[in-house]
Amino acid sequence: MIIGYGNPLRGDDRAGFSVADRLRESGTLPAHVTAIAVHQLVPELADVLSQVEQVIFVDAELATGSTTGSTAAQPDAPPTDRALTVRSLTTRSPASPANFDPHSSSPEGLLDLAAHLYDHAPSAAWLLGIPAVDFGFGDPLSPIAQAGITQALDWIMCQVTTSITHPKTTQNPCTN
Repeated sequence: MIIGYGNPLRGDDRAGFSVADRLRESGTLPAHVTAIAVHQLVPELADVLSQVEQVIFVDAELATGSTTGSTAAQPDAPPTDRALTVRSLTTRSPASPANFDPHSSSPEGLLDLAAHLYDHAPSAAWLLGIPAVDFGFGDPLSPIAQAGITQALDWIMCQVTTSITHPKTTQNPCTN
């Protein structure tokens, strides 16, 4: 499962949402893979997560050297600070999730909630961070976010069309 999230009305914040939409609309996902676009991670997603073995979360991530307003990143920020980030996520035990806040859910919190409520969470989970520099209302996607979306689409398609590798494995063909 792919879960892209963010605000489609706030510039680069729509990056994760856009990735899920593009994957769904492309018709290129294998039949066993589902992509959903959501505005935010809500507790109800724990039920969905309890039914899948692997999940990829996709969200915008403030690029180093940028601001949260509608201004672009500082031109002297190194290009490596603007690359797609891939993080492996793990779940804790099915014990009660620590300080779960339904108003500010995180991928890790949802994984823990699925394990706690349903005694099952995906065995493999990743968070893709798409570099973002502009979060203004109605602003178009920045070139940096557009490039990150392309990287995310490529990474996801590699991940779902090859033998999926557990995130802790060092031999993942989709990792640069």
